[in-house]
Amino acid sequence: MPPTAALSPLPLYQQSLEGDTAAYADAAFGWLRTQIDFDAAMLVTTHVDRPAFLDAHFTGFADVPALMASWAGVAHLDVLAPRLVAEPGTARRHDKDDPLLAGPEFAPLHAHLERFGFQHTLCIALPGAEPQFLVVIILVRHTPGQRGTAAELALLERLGPEVAQTYSACRRMALLRLPATGLQHLSMARVNARGAYVQTTPSYCQLMWSGVAPQNVHLEPEALRALARGQVWPLPKQGLSLHAQPDGDGWLLRLEPARLADQLSPRERDIAQRFARGASNTAIAAALGISPATVRNHLSHVYDKLQVRHRSELIAALG
Repeated sequence: MPPTAALSPLPLYQQSLEGDTAAYADAAFGWLRTQIDFDAAMLVTTHVDRPAFLDAHFTGFADVPALMASWAGVAHLDVLAPRLVAEPGTARRHDKDDPLLAGPEFAPLHAHLERFGFQHTLCIALPGAEPQFLVVIILVRHTPGQRGTAAELALLERLGPEVAQTYSACRRMALLRLPATGLQHLSMARVNARGAYVQTTPSYCQLMWSGVAPQNVHLEPEALRALARGQVWPLPKQGLSLHAQPDGDGWLLRLEPARLADQLSPRERDIAQRFARGASNTAIAAALGISPATVRNHLSHVYDKLQVRHRSELIAALG
């Protein structure tokens, strides 16, 4: 598909003002497809320091929940995502037959890629409007032999920043316009850096305060500090837990049903998830730069907190 000499990003900027990230994603996929041919695609927001599906939009995949569930089981084998996050702005090609994935340990990853048609992929991670997040664009081809070319990588590096900036702006508009976008049924709120509530949704108010938010309400300082450390804040009276992610100069909050796993610290959660995915104590220690004995101590605390005895019970407890 030959690219045009100049492709105006104006449609993306116009769509970003609507505050609907799903509609924006559809527009962005169509905009990219006029220049680069692909069968399926993803548009993902992730942390700058670690790959994670904070929010994502898809096209061309018949069963997205199955795709996400399958990916969770092979994410520890991924060799591409860390490179994308480490080098934002650099477009990369990822082929299923890449020699880097030739070892027998990559068999589960190959099965995942085969199941969902990931023969050849063009992808890039880019800074958006929010410094703590990256926007990842993943373009997938299902037919063997249709590898990305150097020209297509260069084209993705030229078009990608327009998508990243407008997608980040659209995401922020969606968060700021919660009452106007149909998201009000979600139990979400925003607080500033001092913990003062600047926006709530009716569902959040009902669950948190059984009605309307009190005047000048703030998060408890201890809760704000815990959330800033990546921990979950328990609300035992409501049977809920408070989760947070950085958003601009404040935090985006969400309420979820309480789980035993909410008691874990960020380090305990990381080690538990790696162990649940099949990593050994030695492998976890090497990846995190700690001793195997420290890993064993963390896992002992995890098992006590989650009231589990075996790896299979740990997997179930982590959900």
